[in-house]
Amino acid sequence: MGPEGIEVRLVAEADLTPEDDAAIRDLLVAAFPGVQERFLRRSWWGSRPDHRLLLVQGERLLGHLGVERRVIEVGSADLVVAGIGAVAVHPDVQRQGLGRRLIEELLRVLLTDMPVSFGYLTTGPADAAFYRSVGLTRIDATVRYKDPDSGAWEVADPLNFVLPAGSPLAAWPPGPIDLRGTPW
Repeated sequence: MGPEGIEVRLVAEADLTPEDDAAIRDLLVAAFPGVQERFLRRSWWGSRPDHRLLLVQGERLLGHLGVERRVIEVGSADLVVAGIGAVAVHPDVQRQGLGRRLIEELLRVLLTDMPVSFGYLTTGPADAAFYRSVGLTRIDATVRYKDPDSGAWEVADPLNFVLPAGSPLAAWPPGPIDLRGTPW
């Protein structure tokens, strides 16, 4: 069931306190040791989120994801999505249902607070089974994006996942994806 007494907070980026930002950076460094240098200076990589979805117990940050609402191109269609990035649960409390809780809360947010057609993310093979298990669907497509580190436009074939929110899965258009910016 997971830890008790968890508060869910949706925080606009402009409303993050310096303490919030430091706690998010600390969580991301702990959760992503292989790329921790990305988060030592700032609490995001790629596109800066519009909002943060936080799971907090007392003063302790247990879970985080960043969300940015953006119009992307899929095939020849414009699509409003919530780009999802930096999905993380503190290593001390992983495997207690908090990742699932983050995604369930995200769906609620996408249906009520920031309406979009879909949530969208890319991930590596190690996390694909988790995203499938919490209700996201894999979409096969190449992705064009601006690399946050080099500034160059790249095309890749990542593991794309979508979370139907305001539209059914069948409404996701076929074709390549252009993020029209950096990934989340």
